[in-house]
Amino acid sequence: FLHITSFQFQLILYKILNIQNNQIIIYLIRSFSDVKNETLRLNENEILCYQIMNYIDTHIYTLTGLEELAEATNYNYSYISSLFHKTTSGTLTDYYRRRRMETARLLIIGESFNITQIANLLHYSSIYTFSRAFKDEYGLSPAQYRKAHQISKAGDPLSNK
Repeated sequence: FLHITSFQFQLILYKILNIQNNQIIIYLIRSFSDVKNETLRLNENEILCYQIMNYIDTHIYTLTGLEELAEATNYNYSYISSLFHKTTSGTLTDYYRRRRMETARLLIIGESFNITQIANLLHYSSIYTFSRAFKDEYGLSPAQYRKAHQISKAGDPLSNK
């Protein structure tokens, strides 16, 4: 659905890796900031849920469906889905959707990719599906969100234009 040259592909890959590296650094900082000088006492279910969340966070650009979690964790998908819900009081689907939307929001604000490229990077089946999901989450279409961010950024004297 996109025709790109090798150079464009390399540029996109570089930008994705840069964004992903920034997300990993932020994730690591958050992880270590929660740890004081005490040992965390987590049960096996909590550890598995953290591993699942980490997998989703670090594979957000390559994960094409939650069924892949079963293979990555060597557990049945129904089991990990049920365990995740019992442990976190949220569903795997909701967590994955929120992470995709947050990643999309950051990519939209970053202005390095057009909306179609962002939809493709996050493995949405179509631009329509992506736009609908984004609007359901943030109340604006991706294009409206980008425009609103550009306007608010233009009015901020401390922003880098």
